[in-house]
Amino acid sequence: MVMARRSMLQSLMTLAPFFLCTVKAVECPTAPTGLDHSVILSIEAALQNDFPDGTVIKLECDNGYVPEEGNNTVTCDSGSWTNVELRCTRKNCGPPKVIPHLTWAYQNGENGTYFRDRITAICEPGFQLVGSGHWQCLNHGWKGKSTECKEILCGAARLDTLPVLENGRIIKAPLDKEHIQFGDSIQYSCNDDYHLTGNDTIKCTENGYTELPKCEDLCNPPWHAVN
Repeated sequence: MVMARRSMLQSLMTLAPFFLCTVKAVECPTAPTGLDHSVILSIEAALQNDFPDGTVIKLECDNGYVPEEGNNTVTCDSGSWTNVELRCTRKNCGPPKVIPHLTWAYQNGENGTYFRDRITAICEPGFQLVGSGHWQCLNHGWKGKSTECKEILCGAARLDTLPVLENGRIIKAPLDKEHIQFGDSIQYSCNDDYHLTGNDTIKCTENGYTELPKCEDLCNPPWHAVN
């Protein structure tokens, strides 16, 4: 009986290396299936090389996305990852800041305040855009250079600074304020013996004053033939 047990023990010891070499712990692949463009591996999980059975890794939302629902972990279970439950949605930057005399045009309608959406700055009439004309919703909020709407002015409201009409004079101008503003007009007339051609009134526009008229000599009109 003793000899039989000893023989059986020797046989098991002989087979032991075989079992140790053939039995291997079940591992999971490097990344779980079911990840979409908004869900990614955490930094720790991305740097990990081996995923033995029972390993738990964290998932997170990609840049520009925030968690909406679901567990943010998956577990290696017998060589397969458990289902990905984390759902991420695009970050909402919310309404852009209020800037005087400026309105925002939304590329994607009134709800166009989400990640990667763009908006365009539009100034009220009489104001000129300075800075960035477009903003975009990015990971840390709205991105755009300093933007403002500056009042359009055509200079000081003084006679010595207004456009001079050769052989003419100003008969009406808004001199009761500090600056000539967008939409203001200045009216001219010609001196005696001169004829006015063109519009007798110039206006302050976003590109400065409109074109001055001309005062032509009645005694020597431009159409006068030269002998």
